[in-house]
Amino acid sequence: MIEVDEAFEFPEPDGLTAELLRSRATVVEVGSEAGTLQLQEADGACRSLRCHPQVEVLGEEGEPLDLQALHPGDVVKVEAAPGGPEQGVRRITVLRRFWTEWGSPEL
Repeated sequence: MIEVDEAFEFPEPDGLTAELLRSRATVVEVGSEAGTLQLQEADGACRSLRCHPQVEVLGEEGEPLDLQALHPGDVVKVEAAPGGPEQGVRRITVLRRFWTEWGSPEL
């Protein structure tokens, strides 16, 4: 049996791993008519985003999609429009679809 000191804390991921975790989010709700997106980030925080009018949505294989193609449970990478997040979302890339996420042996 391995004993773990109760004061032990796992180190935070750094570098590329931390950046990947920060850029990933799970779709909670899509307001395609209003151009809004509700996301849950890797740390559990939820946020509501306004999409840029010319938002680019890309599928897992890089194929172009539209906002209506996103579904709750999809894992996505979100990139802000030039000028920062307050200017809206410029690109959304689907990393993993909800149906493959639920079928994953990781769950």
